[in-house]
Amino acid sequence: SLFGSSMVAVPFMLDQLRIPTDLFQLYVISDVFTGRFGMLISAIFTLTWSTLGACALIGAIRVRGRSLITLSLITMGMVLVGVFGVHLFFTHAVSHEYVAGQQFLDRKLMKSSVMATQLDTEDLQLSQGNYDSTLDRISSRDSIRVGYYEDSLPFSFLNSSGQLVGHDIELAHELAGDLGVQLELVSITSLKMADLLASGLIDVVMSGVVVVPERAVEMDFTVPYMDETLAFVVPDHRRTEFSSSLSVRSQKGLKVAIPKLPGLDERVYEYLNDPEIVVLDSVKQFFENEDLTLDALVFSAEAGSAWTLIYPEYSVVIPQPEVFRVPVAFPMASGDERMRLFLNTWIDIKR
Repeated sequence: SLFGSSMVAVPFMLDQLRIPTDLFQLYVISDVFTGRFGMLISAIFTLTWSTLGACALIGAIRVRGRSLITLSLITMGMVLVGVFGVHLFFTHAVSHEYVAGQQFLDRKLMKSSVMATQLDTEDLQLSQGNYDSTLDRISSRDSIRVGYYEDSLPFSFLNSSGQLVGHDIELAHELAGDLGVQLELVSITSLKMADLLASGLIDVVMSGVVVVPERAVEMDFTVPYMDETLAFVVPDHRRTEFSSSLSVRSQKGLKVAIPKLPGLDERVYEYLNDPEIVVLDSVKQFFENEDLTLDALVFSAEAGSAWTLIYPEYSVVIPQPEVFRVPVAFPMASGDERMRLFLNTWIDIKR
């Protein structure tokens, strides 16, 4: 493959050795410098070859065996010293620790203008009184209760300092600030979400919740504030196997993992060829539980990209040309039209 191009050879070797393809970026950077030396060597080669050819034509070439052997040994020694010297230098003198994942987990809230507290569902108490709208209950309590999922990167997750951060957590702080109330963040699960909203224990969920018909029966949703793209998260060296819809569907019996999302298993059965589906309690299981021996994770490209920052040996692949997108919105209790209209207007303003 090197005969064709190093741009082909290096990714090929990375895949063969199952090394994260992100390292190809290091080659691209270094090639800018080494390429100049390559041009210099090419010029020297052209000059030397022309000189030797001319000398051969006039019979002026003389082979001195002892000098040739001496120069060959010196060249080999210089190559060995150079290779091992570079190896020792980059092993012991240059820091090569992967930090992008930790930098992502170290992120803090960009803006926190309200007082926020974290609660468990066991700590929640129903607000006394009858309220025509969730907005009235929020005003009476002087706080808005926002449900969130744990480890829902990049929407809601704990950073390395134990602070709750993420895209939707940022939005929750914005919403509480605009309402002029405090923020109460409640850790929930998808199974309890509808009941918590209906009972009034929480007011809204802001955690990258995908809108599907099964959920729309149990609760109301705002207008979508973004769309997510369905994709596969796979080991780097297998990304080409999932790059097209045709290649994905031609693979029979793939063992794929999916998150707990209503109706997703049926859609995966329709799309893939006789797959084996494993439903995960947490996406982290796909990356850390080697006993599962999974081929891929069916997930959103946007959320999957966040996870691949932490686990760089994986890539996000969107099969072409069929691209499926799903809306993401904020769930709330059914029938509260005033709350829904307010949140819809708020989303439009923030957008």
